[in-house]
Amino acid sequence: TADIDQLTPGAGEDGRADENSASIDQSGDNNTADIRQRGDDNEAEVDQLSDNNTADILQTAGSNENTATITQGLAGEEGDDQDDENAAAIRQEGDSNEADITQTGQSNDIGVGPGDDFGA
Repeated sequence: TADIDQLTPGAGEDGRADENSASIDQSGDNNTADIRQRGDDNEAEVDQLSDNNTADILQTAGSNENTATITQGLAGEEGDDQDDENAAAIRQEGDSNEADITQTGQSNDIGVGPGDDFGA
């Protein structure tokens, strides 16, 4: 499951979507990824190459020039199933932030950003 919400340009300070880009690439089963972007010049990318991974990225209004990348488990060789069950979340507020999360293996859990609430 993948969900990208960059909001409508011209919707005001809280709803603007200026030059944002987002990319979700999921190979495997039962992966979930969410990307929310508001503000200027934000970029986000989620790669999940195994099964049962969860990724969330939120870049809120007024947070300019942010970049976020999440890469999680690697798929098994030649069709071998790999069930990693990794979870990663990035939340960025402010100016000129960058974040990069790489997780390989199983049952890894990491979050980057202010507070513990990474939901969008």
